Amino acid sequence: MFPIIMLRGAVALSIATALSAEQNITPLAAPDCRAIAKTIVQTVGIALAVRQGAPDFPNGLRGNACLMSGRATGLKVEFDAMRKKLNAALTGWTPVPDYDADGPASTMTGFAKASQRIVYALETVPPRGTCQNVPLADCKVPRERWTWSLKVVGFSQ
Repeated sequence: MFPIIMLRGAVALSIATALSAEQNITPLAAPDCRAIAKTIVQTVGIALAVRQGAPDFPNGLRGNACLMSGRATGLKVEFDAMRKKLNAALTGWTPVPDYDADGPASTMTGFAKASQRIVYALETVPPRGTCQNVPLADCKVPRERWTWSLKVVGFSQ
């Protein structure tokens, strides 16, 4: 798990550098937020709770946003395939590279549609107590036992 902890710090530093100026934001409209969450759930299979609140990522946002988050296990998919499915769920949105940060088992990606933004953070980790001191690529625990975490922030600038 140590490489993932280091990666989170690198992701935060990368995002902080890319978005140094604070942005005032407002949440996406509730029906739009629920529709996006529904599409994501149907596409990737991770159930999402939806609420409004202050986002904890990406850095530099001031205000409230539409927050979607969920966890899942039992998914038999490789990380890159899951990332591609998630991106496909956001058809009609244009990628915004300012938010991008990648690691071996985590990614943060942003999308825009006019003044609206969607930023997601996707991560997968092996079960606690497994694959310690082993690079994630060498972990022999079957993928369906890994835990997936997905956080999505939707806002207007």
